[in-house]
Amino acid sequence: MQKFLTALVTSSLVVAALVAAPVSVKAAAETYYVGPGTDTGGSCTTPDYTTDAVDDDEAIQDAVDAAVANAGVDTIVICDGSYVITAQIDATADTEGLIIEGETSAELSVLDGAGASQFLDTNEDLTIGDLTFSNFAVVGDNGAVIHNDSIDDLLTVEGSVFEDNFAGYGGAIYWGGQGDINDSTFEDNSAGGNGGALYFGEDASIGYSVFDDNFAYHRGGAVYGDYVLILNHSDFVSNSSFGSGGAVATDNSVYTLHSTFTGNGTTSKGGAIYANDDSSTGYSVFTDNTSGWRGGAIYNGNNLNDSGVGVRETHVYHSVFTGNQVLAETEVPWAQNGYGGAVFGRDECTVTDSTFTDNEVSVLDDARGGAVFCDEDIDLLADNRFSGNSATGAGYGADGAGGAVFGNEDLGWTTDNSSTSGAFRNSFTNNTASDEGGGMYLEGDIEAQFSKNVFKRNSAGLSGGGLYVDEQLINDASFTGNRFDGNIATDGDGGGAYFGAHLETGSVFKGNRFSRNRAGDLGGALRVDVGEYAAPLNLSRNTFVLNRARIGGAVGGGEAVSRGDARVLQRALRGNRLSKNKATQQRRTFNVGIEILEPG
Repeated sequence: MQKFLTALVTSSLVVAALVAAPVSVKAAAETYYVGPGTDTGGSCTTPDYTTDAVDDDEAIQDAVDAAVANAGVDTIVICDGSYVITAQIDATADTEGLIIEGETSAELSVLDGAGASQFLDTNEDLTIGDLTFSNFAVVGDNGAVIHNDSIDDLLTVEGSVFEDNFAGYGGAIYWGGQGDINDSTFEDNSAGGNGGALYFGEDASIGYSVFDDNFAYHRGGAVYGDYVLILNHSDFVSNSSFGSGGAVATDNSVYTLHSTFTGNGTTSKGGAIYANDDSSTGYSVFTDNTSGWRGGAIYNGNNLNDSGVGVRETHVYHSVFTGNQVLAETEVPWAQNGYGGAVFGRDECTVTDSTFTDNEVSVLDDARGGAVFCDEDIDLLADNRFSGNSATGAGYGADGAGGAVFGNEDLGWTTDNSSTSGAFRNSFTNNTASDEGGGMYLEGDIEAQFSKNVFKRNSAGLSGGGLYVDEQLINDASFTGNRFDGNIATDGDGGGAYFGAHLETGSVFKGNRFSRNRAGDLGGALRVDVGEYAAPLNLSRNTFVLNRARIGGAVGGGEAVSRGDARVLQRALRGNRLSKNKATQQRRTFNVGIEILEPG
């Protein structure tokens, strides 16, 4: 009703004005043709503005001026041919929007900036279609091909090519408002600031497009946005930046679907994607992307959470990550460590049905999460495959933890035993960490279900060949139906799994199988805390077969205990199957390995 009343009042005012005084009435929207030939108008055979009589840019400017003077959203058709643009086209007087399109295809309508010109300046909605823009450049300004500072306007690009363009921000396009890019190619564009090819001041959507070998000196080698970016069915290849986001960067959210990222890189964070708010990636492929500090493929910093507005989440599903790297081999102190060979999430993380292969963190200082690093809780880790990932701290005193996955806090939500929280049906194979947690490292507790995961042939230089949990399995949490086979803790404890604290009384540790695991010290299969203040172990129907350690072929205790506590630990293993485990030093501890305090 309010819109109707507003329209009614507006119509009444217009009628009153028409009655009061005569006005000039503009014609309806028009189409203007620009190209070679006679200027009788109406087609590309006889264009309205001919480039035979004037310079190419002058003919286009004349067409723009005519469109500005006419009512409606006018169309300018650039007829097939090659055009050299040596002066900027000014459309800032336009108040209704403009369409500029090629006659047939981008390959046949080519505009060349000769390395010294900006193509178009506008402050209204703009649609570009079927055109090639090449070799435009502007120094001290933004957007070599298209420039618009307004936050209220929409840019639409269809079927166009942008190549070899350069500007301060937005090497090809700088658009202050929203953008919709489809079926277009951006190649060899560069920017001195953000956005090697594209810069958007508001939300933008990119679909079915290709970005190849673009560069930004700061952030977003191909694309930078101040707000939300949506990427769909697009390919990003060999884009790079010196700041963050080798291909894509935003201080807001990035939502990615059905896209590929190959060989992109940055010296800082996010070899392919840099984001700072809730972000999700689905049905996408990331291959050989590289960063120098955080997130070889994806970095989600969640800095907006510093304002206290909710919790930000990194969500990855149905995606493939192969050969992504964090390689912080630098003498710069703040950049000597590296986290998240494929994915870095600042806040809570959910990763499902994805494959991570041969991703790595290799740095001079601490290395965390060869495939995935989550700085807060891991909410859900389900149906993923981790193979050949590694975390290596190579310098003196450096530490490498979580060959595949590193969680900096807890796994799951407290007392949540549903399938919405925890770790389920993941496989960890041939992952390595130079120190702890060859397959997975958790800095906090397991607070939900840890079920039906497989750890096979993972290795750690110190402890936790398959899994390292720094804290405990808490009340109401469960560790069930997991398999640990052939994992190695070379110079430490817990060849299969390591718990830095105890298993709380109300927790469930049931139906797990440990076979052929090996530890250099305590607990070939499992290391748990059995000290004076530890809760009684609640182990049920677990199997320990052919595990090996210096002390405790099957289970190793965390500290020196009394003989009475040793007997308690032995009793805790009743009802579990133990077979052919071996202790190389204290052979009578082939099932249970602890250091026993002698009287006096």
